[in-house]
Amino acid sequence: MKTMILAGLGILVSVGSSFSAPVGSGSVSPEFQALYQKALLTGGTNEVIRKQLDAAIGRGTSEMIGPLYLMRGNLALKAGDEEAALSDFLKVTTLFQKNKAIQPEALYQAAALLDAARDPRGADLRKSLIRDYPGNEFALKAAAAPKLSGTPASSVPAKKP
Repeated sequence: MKTMILAGLGILVSVGSSFSAPVGSGSVSPEFQALYQKALLTGGTNEVIRKQLDAAIGRGTSEMIGPLYLMRGNLALKAGDEEAALSDFLKVTTLFQKNKAIQPEALYQAAALLDAARDPRGADLRKSLIRDYPGNEFALKAAAAPKLSGTPASSVPAKKP
């Protein structure tokens, strides 16, 4: 069994396959749940974590839902589900624009996925990231990334049967 110390909380959390509150605690705060979910991203199984994130999104506070979508997008990306990942990253970029702490990563990840699909919207997101978050690690990575090349998927003619 893996263990991880969550910085700032001063407690030891056993990273397992299901959520359990630390011994001696009454209810678990949304902040702790978010940190726990993030810890599970590195040590748990994708299906269990996905279900926990879905449940947390369903009952989370408005401040926590954006970061939870970002975590779920990263989990989907880790699992190779690029469509689900893109959906969650785009939710963050559109529904949680006021949460400046999570925007850079969501913009970067969405731009990268759109670029991979040869979708020109990726370039727009990358430009927004670089313009709105200068000096941010994700903005710097976006500025250094190769630019979108080739024909956009939307302008490729469909193959005739």
